[in-house]
Amino acid sequence: MASNVTNNDTSKVHGGTNNEPSKVHGNTTYYTGATKEQLGNLTGNEQLQAEGKLAKAEGQSEVNAAKLRNQTQGVKDNITGTVKDTTGSLVGNERLQAEGKTEKAAGHAQQNANRY
Repeated sequence: MASNVTNNDTSKVHGGTNNEPSKVHGNTTYYTGATKEQLGNLTGNEQLQAEGKLAKAEGQSEVNAAKLRNQTQGVKDNITGTVKDTTGSLVGNERLQAEGKTEKAAGHAQQNANRY
């Protein structure tokens, strides 16, 4: 299997139906490629080796893209939460403060879960 991309169609590169990168799909592609590469090594099939290497690279690229997207969302949530927390504190709105603290914590967790 050569590249999954033909005619600039990236829908097959990413796992989601909306062209969003997916860590699950990327890892599946990577490990499928690793298996192909090993089979190629065992059988001396250079084409299978090359296909495996390509799939591994595509899979790793998709995983990295998904991590970056998730980290970016985490930064956004962290900033939004900080603004809500600070605003709530300034105007005496405990509900807004609590929302901000929750959103900020979720942003930190998402950033930490998607570190390289």
